[in-house]
Amino acid sequence: ALAYWWGIDIRRALNAFTSVLIITCPCALSLSSPFTLGNVLRILSRNKIFMKNALAIEKMAGIKAVVFDKTGTLTNNNETRVEFSGGKLSDYELELIKSLVYHSSHPLSRKIYGNLKSIKAIPTEHFKETEGKGIEGWIDENFVKLGSRRYVLGSETGPDDGESDFRQASRVYVAVNGNLKGYFVVRNEYRTGLGALISHLKHRFKLFVVSGDNDTEKNFLKQYVAEENLVFHQQPADKLQFIKRLQREGEPVMMVGDGLNDAGALKQANVGLAISDNVNNFFPACDGIIEASKFELIPDLMAYARRSVNIIKASFGISLLYNLVGLSFAVQGNLSPLIAAVLMPISSVTIIVFTTLSSTLAMPKSMQR
Repeated sequence: ALAYWWGIDIRRALNAFTSVLIITCPCALSLSSPFTLGNVLRILSRNKIFMKNALAIEKMAGIKAVVFDKTGTLTNNNETRVEFSGGKLSDYELELIKSLVYHSSHPLSRKIYGNLKSIKAIPTEHFKETEGKGIEGWIDENFVKLGSRRYVLGSETGPDDGESDFRQASRVYVAVNGNLKGYFVVRNEYRTGLGALISHLKHRFKLFVVSGDNDTEKNFLKQYVAEENLVFHQQPADKLQFIKRLQREGEPVMMVGDGLNDAGALKQANVGLAISDNVNNFFPACDGIIEASKFELIPDLMAYARRSVNIIKASFGISLLYNLVGLSFAVQGNLSPLIAAVLMPISSVTIIVFTTLSSTLAMPKSMQR
């Protein structure tokens, strides 16, 4: 513009040069994403959904497959029944068991611990937790192991068994000093709204359930998720490989788990979302934490993420239109630098108002309060 007008009108050339520089300020463009996603993060946190950063929202908008863990994720940690099979345990043996599970954060350990409220605990030494298998330790000179049958008994043949009469239940075997005492039967209660959540998601996403437990609950779960997408007997490393396989097949994946036991899969997934009954717990690998009471909001969360990205695209369009219109006047030398300087902040304010109002109005009804 400066070169074009220089030989015709130097004053107009300088006006055009200065106005173009001012009018093409990228402020409006650069404000679109942070103001939209910042408002979205604020609204989500108000609904007890805490995302690590705004990038996770953008990634969530492109998700094509959702993988759920079962225990502690689809099941409710606060609504379970724990029974012991294999004979009556002495008070001292119960003390040994409570002392060991006290040191574990696994959902099944927490359920057993909560079932032994009146039992006292004894100091534990050399505690060890093997992810997806079980726990062990020395207590009052007794070696105690809890976990899967294979882990506790040391058998390398066959997976953990689970008879069909224990529908919607998991088993935790107990051995003291190498002697099998029996097993706890932890009957799972699934979270309220599971059916509605799955019905909302299955029309848009590929759904999978990947669990470290046995397949005794397969008949119950296949009413929600295709039978071929139900995978059991999975160690944490197996869950990680499962996520990698989906990604190699071109599926952006969101993993929904319960924290530490699913850490590898949560970190590998495009988006890792942890379900927690206590949002103050430590979750090192996830992109977001959702309080368990808000479990039903997952479909709304994903829909809101897509709407948010569309708002950003629309604000880009507005910014581009502003620049094109402004430039058409600026290059002609008909726009004074003073007017351009006034229009520039107006465009930024317009984008801020548009993104804030749009992201608020796009908020799902379930999050409005």
